[in-house]
Amino acid sequence: MIIHSSGTILYFDSTGTFKSFSNDLYTNNDSLIWGEPGVELNYGKWKTATDKIIVDKQLVEKTFSMLYPKMGIIQTDTFNIVGDTLIRNRKTKFIAVKLVSKEIRDFLNRDWSQWQEKNGK
Repeated sequence: MIIHSSGTILYFDSTGTFKSFSNDLYTNNDSLIWGEPGVELNYGKWKTATDKIIVDKQLVEKTFSMLYPKMGIIQTDTFNIVGDTLIRNRKTKFIAVKLVSKEIRDFLNRDWSQWQEKNGK
């Protein structure tokens, strides 16, 4: 059974790099797969502070029209961990996904600094 939804994948690596990828997403069996071509990409750095994760990020790519956020402006998000859920800015909840498709893994593992350079950063 395939289920469709819009969502965001958060990627925190061991070097402090943060990436977020918003898109229409589908589940196919237990795996998360890429949906429609519209995408929003954020890139930045993360660090821990006491019981929080603090992320400084900027929008580096969008393929659909939206007014906010603006490209290249640094934004700060704070994540709290409650059980197995991340809560961003005391509002949005993120849950762990068991599997993502190879296409999404490969995309998240690419060097996103190219978008910073493209946007004059």
